[in-house]
Parts: sequence; structure tokens; C-alpha cells
Amino acid sequence: MFLTSEKLESNYRISPDFANSSSVGGLLSEAPEGNPGEIRDPLQPSMGISRSSSVDAASIASGTLGSAAPTNLTPDTWPFLVRGKLESTDPSNPTRPGCFRDDYLLRGLLPNQEVTVNLNAHVDPADFTRLQFDPYLQLVNADSGQVITYNDDSGSGSSPFHLNSKLTFTVQEGTNYILRVTSSGQGGTGNYTLRLVDWYGEHLSDGGIVNLARDLARDGQLSRNDAIAIFRNTKDGGVVDATELTDLRTLVSDRRSLMPDYVHNLSDKIVNGNLANQWYTGGGQTHEPLGNLYAGSSADHLEKLIGKWFLGTDRPAADSGTTYQFVNGSLFQNGISIDDVAQGACGDCYYLAALAAAAVDKPPLIQNMFIDNGDNTYTVRLYNNGVADYVTVDRYFPTYSSGDRVYASWGGGSYNESDNELWVALAEKAYAQINESGWLGRWDSTNSYSGISLGYEWQAMAQISGLTTTTRWSTNDMTQQELIDLVNSDRLLEAGVFTNNYGLVSGHAYAITSYNPSNGTFQFRFHNPWGFYHADLTWEQLMNTAGSIRISWTLS
Repeated sequence: MFLTSEKLESNYRISPDFANSSSVGGLLSEAPEGNPGEIRDPLQPSMGISRSSSVDAASIASGTLGSAAPTNLTPDTWPFLVRGKLESTDPSNPTRPGCFRDDYLLRGLLPNQEVTVNLNAHVDPADFTRLQFDPYLQLVNADSGQVITYNDDSGSGSSPFHLNSKLTFTVQEGTNYILRVTSSGQGGTGNYTLRLVDWYGEHLSDGGIVNLARDLARDGQLSRNDAIAIFRNTKDGGVVDATELTDLRTLVSDRRSLMPDYVHNLSDKIVNGNLANQWYTGGGQTHEPLGNLYAGSSADHLEKLIGKWFLGTDRPAADSGTTYQFVNGSLFQNGISIDDVAQGACGDCYYLAALAAAAVDKPPLIQNMFIDNGDNTYTVRLYNNGVADYVTVDRYFPTYSSGDRVYASWGGGSYNESDNELWVALAEKAYAQINESGWLGRWDSTNSYSGISLGYEWQAMAQISGLTTTTRWSTNDMTQQELIDLVNSDRLLEAGVFTNNYGLVSGHAYAITSYNPSNGTFQFRFHNPWGFYHADLTWEQLMNTAGSIRISWTLS
């Protein structure tokens, strides 16, 4: 029986470059005509990794590594193979008595690079059910000589390959590394293959994605702009092929720790799908079919998904006769105030009242609701059953022919005024866009302003805060002191009103923002999200509403 190199190294994938050439980039590979288990020697330093059998404990401690002269390792060399032989003439292992060692000094690694190393002993030519020796792999700090981590048996593969070693480490800036090949048992010797690959080369297949993602992750994170660049890289052939789609899904799933939460959330919606992906509105009056990303999706399909989630281009459908205009101004003007909230032509009083309550009791909640992307877009955070969800909106809003706003106020007036304050309008627009994902609980789950008309106060408060809410009717479920305590706390507090008495508007939501005992009237302020026509009611007046006022609040 003749064992090929593929069989000998069955625990890992061999780069086509190495499989098809006997000498690639200075590496000596197994000769096709060689005997089973045979390997060419001697192994020469090459491509950024150097064998240094002259290294001893003293030289490591002093920071020198004998005569080793490694060259820099560049990303183009991944995956990287070295074949060698552990012999009885090799230096002894100072950390494993009775064992020999081959040390390899690594150079050219990048900070935050995640490297996986496989140490595979070759099979015994006389007995194919055995390895020539039981390998043991150590990662050593080249400056201190201390063992950073190690692995004896990887446990993967069938016998005897489960005895091979494997370890993964993340490169720390300023640390020099030695890979030490040694044996599990005393006196072990034999041929081996050492394979290095970083996470990108190990888990991704498309060369363009591999190289770009690896390069962008050098700073230890994959940012919003990084994610967009990687997605757009897959449009190189005009379609997203199956390999590219698989790579994108793997990247989003396995590299989550490198991504800010909102970047992962939005990326996941692009590659793994979302209910909202079935349509694309783009601010028009009709919803055009789109669909989730699939193998064979066109470049235009992918670009619309990028626009929908990262760029805010999938604007909500607005009332006919209105026009989207780019609105000048800034996110906040002179801080966050309840007076910033002024409802427009959308019947979303329940949502704007929640924003008004947050402006009074939890301003940081509003502050942290927005991420300024620096390109005239904002990513907005909402909560689906306590879990953060995100959508991106741009600065285009529906306007009348006069240039004034149609929906929630932006404060300054016309769209082109520099003192416009955008946070309320942005929050409303985000709510309309994310409605298409189906979890807001609206009757009309479309990406439209009309889709968020009518709703429940307790849902809106939970969706902007992530907090648990509860509801009671004022006349029979709570006491005056309970309501006073709630108003004086920092909990969000809203009322759903179903009476026109005492200056209230029936079928409308209010934020309950204060209690004033100082003037002898002992009145609760019902703040109208219209921005005017507020109402002040005593407890006795609340009692007289005969179950027509529903009060909801957050539990913290």
C-alpha cells in the first residue's frame, strides 16, 4: 500500500500550490517517487519561518536565537507548510526531560492575527496503523523562554491521527514566538509536517474575501466600513457565487467577536436573511420585490441589501404628494429636551410619547440610541423583546412643496435650515423602516409611515429601552401614591387616553412627566407629543375618568 501525501496529512487541507509542486517558495515537499513516509532533508529556512536547532534555554533567556536568520512572513504565504525530522541529535527540550526538540522562530505575524498550527507526525512505513512518534507542540515566548500554550493530542481524526497536535493562538503585539516540535513520550523521533494557517485561510475559500478580510482585521476589529467593503468585494463577477456566499456567512458567524454589535446585526440580515428583505421601497409609493441573498444573486441585489441595512437608502413610503429632501442640521441641538418632540402627520403618538418620556427620565437612552456613521447616516438601536436590533437611516425626509416637514419635527423649520435638530425625525423614520421586520406588532408591517400608525404605549417604551413594562388602569388598579412615586422616579411613564374630559384627547397617548404639589393643585402633567395642548389633572379627576386612562411604565 502506498500512502500519498494527502493520506499522510489527512487531518488538514493541502494548498493546491503545495500539492502540485515539489518545491514551492523555498519549501521542500515530498517527492512523488519517494517511499511511504519518506521526507526530503535537510529542511532549509524559508518564507518567514526558520528552524533553529541551535537554540537553547540560555539563548532564549538572553533574547538571542543563535544563527537563525528568518525572513518575514507575508499574508500571501498562507497556508504555510514545513516538513522536518525530529532526531536524537537535536537539542533536548528544557521543559520536557528526555525529549528532543526542533524550534521554529516566527516572524512577520500581524498583531491580532489568529494562527492555527497543526503538527502531524508521518506514519510508520513498517506499520501504517502507527505514527513514527507521538507529537507534542509548544508555543514559546521567544524572549522569556516560557511556554505560552501547548497541545499533545488534538483528538480529531481516526486512529492514529488523533495523536497529532493542534493549537490556535492570537498574535499579541510585541511578542516574539517560537513553535517547538517535540514528542509526547521520551526519546520520540521521526518525520513530521508542520502546517500554519490563519483563521481566514483555514475557514474561507474565496481568495478575494480571504485577503481583504485578513487585511481589514489587522487592527483587531471589522468595522462598518470594513463589512461594506467585504460585501462589495463579492460583486467582482457581477454575481455572488456559492463560495462567496458561504464565506460571507462564515465570516459573519465566526468573526462576531471582531465586529461591533450593530455591524454584526446588520451583516447577519444581509447574509442570513430577514423578513424585511422581501421588499425594497426606497422612498417610493410601491414596494418592489427583493428577497434574501442567495447564490447567484446579482450585484444590484446585494447593493440594495447593503443600502437597506447599512446606508439607509430603503426609505419608508410616505404620503403621496410629498418629496424626500436632504435635511440640514445636526443630531442634537443644545442637548436632549422633551420640547424637541412634536408629532406630525403620522398617527404614532404612542411612540413619540415614549420618546418624550425618555427625554425627561432617561436622556442617555436617547443619546445611545444613535450611532453617527460619519457619512450622513445614523444607525438606530431598538429592542426586540429586550434584544438590541438595528437599522440605518439617512438624512432624507418627506417634505411638503414648501420645504416643511411632513412627519415628526426636526425643530428648525425648512429642510435647508442649519439649526434643524434631527433625532426625533430619525427615530421615527427608523421605527417605520424596521417595521418591515415584523416584530413591532403593528397591523401593517410595511416599510411606511402609515404602517406605524396606531400602537400600544407599553410596546413602544419596551422597544426604545429594552426594559420590561407593565400596565394598569388608573381608576381601580393603583393608588395616588403609587402614581406619584412612578412620576418622581426615572421610569418611563405613558398614558393611553380614551376620554375627552379635562382637556384630554381621546384615542391619544401622553407622557406623564411630573407631579406638582407646590401650587396646591396637586396635578399630574400629561405631556402631549404634539408639542402643545398638554393637560394637568388631579388624582380626583383621574378617578372620575371611569377606566378611560390606561397607564403603562417600565419596571426600571
